[in-house]
Amino acid sequence: MMNLLLKLIGFQGMGSQTRAVIAPCQNENSYNPPNSLEKARDLVEGYVNECNTIPLHYGIAQITPIGKLEGHAGAIFALRLQNALRSQEALRTGFQRLCHAGKV
Repeated sequence: MMNLLLKLIGFQGMGSQTRAVIAPCQNENSYNPPNSLEKARDLVEGYVNECNTIPLHYGIAQITPIGKLEGHAGAIFALRLQNALRSQEALRTGFQRLCHAGKV
């Protein structure tokens, strides 16, 4: 039944990944199936949008899929490196102050 619904709303199946689209719905107690094709499309579109924009994905270096597709990966990595270097410098400076104060 669910595969038929996915075909009706124009979802192009991706093998085992099709289950990932419908699995969250099966686990929610308050889930009400859509009663129209338009609502079904909105449901799937919302889920796909959420999956592509909100979670950071381990397989693509903790970047959202949309960020990767839009070419933001380089800027994200540069910002992460800059923040890491700042943190490292702050730790080094703080440790040096403790050493000079005789607390270490």
